[in-house]
Amino acid sequence: MTQGTTSGDFTTTTGSQRGNGPSGVGNAVEFTRSTARGFIKKQLDQGSTQAGERMASTAQNIRTIGQELRQRGQGDAVAQLAESIADYVERAATYLRDSDPETLMRDAQEFGRKQPLAFAAGGLVAGFVVSRLLKLSTVPRYEGEGYR
Repeated sequence: MTQGTTSGDFTTTTGSQRGNGPSGVGNAVEFTRSTARGFIKKQLDQGSTQAGERMASTAQNIRTIGQELRQRGQGDAVAQLAESIADYVERAATYLRDSDPETLMRDAQEFGRKQPLAFAAGGLVAGFVVSRLLKLSTVPRYEGEGYR
């Protein structure tokens, strides 16, 4: 007899599915794998939706800057460039908001296969940006102690 309880995204089981014997261990491993995949997909979906919303807000800010430049008469070419960038960011935001995790992973893998150098360069740039952000976040904490 199998009894289970559900708490949030995780389900616990007792009885025959607990992992008694070799087949029970296999079931437990598969259950854990399935639960982890579901959790990761949910987190990726939430993260991509939030990133898409932030990007849409950024696109709107860029568009506003372009309109202000145009109204002031300070560079129509710069205003057009701002509009183009805003359109690109808006398309990326829509893609992130509307795509499911499987589509995001499939597209990233396909891009990595088609453009390996660009993919590696993007990873390098992302790693550099993250390292700089981490360094900036730790500077005030150690400033008084003579660290740099």
